[in-house]
Amino acid sequence: MWEELGAIRGIWDDPWCLGGDFNVILSQRERSSQGRLTGAMRRFAQIVDELELLDLLLQGGALTWSRGRNNQAWARLDRFLNHFSGVAQSRLPRPTSDHFPILLMGGGLRRGLSPFRFENMWLKVDGFKDLLREWWQGSEVRGRASFRLATKMKELKQKIKVWNREVFGRLEVNKNSALQQVEY
Repeated sequence: MWEELGAIRGIWDDPWCLGGDFNVILSQRERSSQGRLTGAMRRFAQIVDELELLDLLLQGGALTWSRGRNNQAWARLDRFLNHFSGVAQSRLPRPTSDHFPILLMGGGLRRGLSPFRFENMWLKVDGFKDLLREWWQGSEVRGRASFRLATKMKELKQKIKVWNREVFGRLEVNKNSALQQVEY
């Protein structure tokens, strides 16, 4: 699953969030029994770091799971991991489960740049397909297949954006200017 998330992250510029019961903790402080650091814990922390996810402060309590009378064993297994700011997570009361529900509260998202969209008109430009092939083959990336694909797609996207500005200018500005001229 982690490799797939890395691949998605490589081509996804919009804000995103992961949430749920990860069944693993990020650090020893997040559980009652002090044991050794496991491989799963190290991998989880590495993924959070690599994907540049924010582990938000949990309001309303530090634990999200407990077992036994008087909560003899507890841990923070549930969380939201975000790739944007302006949100908070809060632990809610636990009616029956051994997990506390978590509420993710947002203050609204600010729209950033518009997402990348491949324009079919580019395929009609002489030499564009050759440029694509050259850019794709000229990019050398090491790692798993999903990581290589995501990284090459991200690099290709950036090169296409620059090429588009050089060849066509800013399409939205040009379109609005042309529409204003037609109105008069």
